[in-house]
Amino acid sequence: MKGMKLFMKMNINSEQLGKVEECIRYYPPNIETVESSDTLSFFQNPRNVAIYIHIPFCRTPCGFCPFNQYLYNKEKIDSYLNSLKKECSLIKKQLLSQEINVETVWIGGGTPMDLDESDLEYLLKTVNESFDLRNIKEFTIELKPLQSHITDAKLNILKKYNVNRISMGMQSTDNNLLKKLHRGHTAEEAYSIIALLLENKFEINVDMIYNLPEQTPEQILRDVDNISPLGIDHISWFPYVLHRGTPFAENVIKNGGKDFKDKERYFEMFCEIKDRMEKAGYSQYTPYYYTKSNQCNYHINRWKFPQIETIGIGAGAFSYFEGRIYANAHNTEHYQALLTHNKLPIVKGKKLNYFEEVSRLAVLGTKFFAIDLDDFKALTGFDLTALYRKEIEEMLELGLIELDNKKLTCTLLGKAFNNDLSNYFVLEHLRQVAQPQATTIMEEGL
Repeated sequence: MKGMKLFMKMNINSEQLGKVEECIRYYPPNIETVESSDTLSFFQNPRNVAIYIHIPFCRTPCGFCPFNQYLYNKEKIDSYLNSLKKECSLIKKQLLSQEINVETVWIGGGTPMDLDESDLEYLLKTVNESFDLRNIKEFTIELKPLQSHITDAKLNILKKYNVNRISMGMQSTDNNLLKKLHRGHTAEEAYSIIALLLENKFEINVDMIYNLPEQTPEQILRDVDNISPLGIDHISWFPYVLHRGTPFAENVIKNGGKDFKDKERYFEMFCEIKDRMEKAGYSQYTPYYYTKSNQCNYHINRWKFPQIETIGIGAGAFSYFEGRIYANAHNTEHYQALLTHNKLPIVKGKKLNYFEEVSRLAVLGTKFFAIDLDDFKALTGFDLTALYRKEIEEMLELGLIELDNKKLTCTLLGKAFNNDLSNYFVLEHLRQVAQPQATTIMEEGL
């Protein structure tokens, strides 16, 4: 009850918080359909970059997943990987004369480790042959802890191509809840896979979910107590967000579930997790991520001030490069058709104006809980406190931030309701624009 008591003690008008549930990960959000002829200018100057690669296939799709995904199909995967290789080739041609330094690679999905051994090797060989990875800091791939899909041969392939980090979706240690989420695995399988990965010297992140309908703080604390002693360096805690169009969300709507919308309940869970994780030796460095020693370099790349650029590859991938945010075709057939005609598969995007670029630094930078005011002025030419005077006054009044002459820092409340805080830095005409979602882009036929 610690978090709820603190919430009440703060005497906060809860109507002012929790308005922005969706994680603000793409900015600006108002991307528009683009002509393919416009896309070649997206790749111009030398850059330090992060690379994200999307494999949208999964053998056991989760009921709550809002990302671009399709049921595993061997024939479609083979065709898709050939197209992905073509996209890498087209990108490589645009970057051949440039000194691109790849800092991190993240392969997500879907579930990329669901690929069979030959397809996994083909994918990793493509990435290694397409980009210079000699200076890479981190190479991550996602998996779901299904023992039948994780073989010694697959782990050896990862090592062969220098994949050093695994991000594993576990979500819960409660087997009944795992069934409701359509995870397809048990907690015991996950523990076994974690032990195997540690034995093979991989860095590990485990994804957990909380604030689900009917979930209790006691269940959450059991989750913390079950996973924190396992020797995992990095654990992610994501609050549930209802995404219409997903089976789990439709079931929640049908049954009238609303408790996950309770802001006091959410804040209590956030505080309980934070307190218990810190007692277990973890430190929180974003609203979602806890570590014992190493912060994730990919997250630093895409969020921490000043963010570096990301090149997204694959159906449904998003990029931020050369002053533009853009999205690839989500429909795999559309994605492959564009590549058949030697066109980069970009279907939505926009070029940022200067004020969008400046605000982007703050919108995403606050996810790491602080912005150095001198660094912001040196990079942009603007005094952050003058540029956002009204918004900062409101955030101070709400208790979301603390401010001195050196830093803007998130309070506990600002960490918990970080998307509300970030939204204060969004340009005013964009504050009501929803984050781009795979389900809505697919509905547009893209």
